[in-house]
Amino acid sequence: MNDIGEIVECTSCGMTYRPAVLTQKLSKPQPDAARYLNSIKERLDKGFPVEYVISDLTLDGLDRDVATNMVNMMLGGKTRQCPQCQLTYAASVSLCRECNIALDPPQI
Repeated sequence: MNDIGEIVECTSCGMTYRPAVLTQKLSKPQPDAARYLNSIKERLDKGFPVEYVISDLTLDGLDRDVATNMVNMMLGGKTRQCPQCQLTYAASVSLCRECNIALDPPQI
């Protein structure tokens, strides 16, 4: 048999890698869920549109489906929509941040 050289084996998954993997820099650590939940609630309460909050979370590296589910969980299914630009807001918000007009009644 041929000599394949040195390898490193992961004790969790059993995958093998070249030793260079040990000197690679790790990717940026992902913030914890509690930090995300706190920032979502704060931004929604300040009147940021749901669509903007989801976009910012995905730009921060969170999967879009996960971001959408976290925002929806925070809203509890209660939202309001701008009749002009169609942006979605938390039920506690009364004016559209973009159009500065009154939002439609809360949708449940």
